[in-house]
Amino acid sequence: MTKIVADGEGPEDLGKLAETLLAELPVLFARLHPSVRIENLEGSAARWRDEGDIFAVEYEGVEYVPTFQFRAGRPHPTIRAVLSAFPPGLTAWDRAYWFVSADPGLGDRRPYEALDDAEALVVAARLAGARILERRRQAERSLSLHGQARA
Repeated sequence: MTKIVADGEGPEDLGKLAETLLAELPVLFARLHPSVRIENLEGSAARWRDEGDIFAVEYEGVEYVPTFQFRAGRPHPTIRAVLSAFPPGLTAWDRAYWFVSADPGLGDRRPYEALDDAEALVVAARLAGARILERRRQAERSLSLHGQARA
């Protein structure tokens, strides 16, 4: 996983992306499910997610919270700044994929490995978010033109 791709092209694409991320990086995700208790993290994680301190992704009815977002049981302060830097319109999966993919603006480090470099991450998040949205717009235009040509 070394490039940024936008999901949302179809439910099967999200499934492939989710399965790849969850299989390759299982230690980065904590399950939040009513049957699993993580020292009462569920309530705190939901509040932190709602307040923009962390993000979560949902797959097959289970919400996953990437654990790299935490230091000493609390949200890493850089996460909020990075999430705020992303342009509106990105999905949680867009964000998750970016955090675990090598970014050229970070010397090919994965963003989750560079959490102590908040300034660089904020700049990289803005650029990556803009690229993701532009690719999505291009794909939508292409699909629209293809649909018009078929009509």
